[in-house]
Amino acid sequence: MVEIYIKGIKMTSMSSLIETPEPPLPETLPDLIQLSSELQNSIQHLEDSNYQLNEALKNEFDECLYQAVVENEFIISKKKQRLESVQNEIDKLNPEFKI
Repeated sequence: MVEIYIKGIKMTSMSSLIETPEPPLPETLPDLIQLSSELQNSIQHLEDSNYQLNEALKNEFDECLYQAVVENEFIISKKKQRLESVQNEIDKLNPEFKI
């Protein structure tokens, strides 16, 4: 695994993000709902971060900032897939409940 340090912040490489398997989904409705909320919150924070990074990149290109945007987009995509899986599990347990 390759690790990147930017101003004292450790970042993992894209390859480690790709190789990391997702843990199994919770089995209870309350746990699934909580996970859904956490995923939505995480996605929102990543999207906000990318907005700020892209604003900074408009002023001046920076390879580290650009790489952070690319990694965030990948993570957002993975989290959205996970959120869809969570919603599918919620639908199985309680078809009336929608996130």
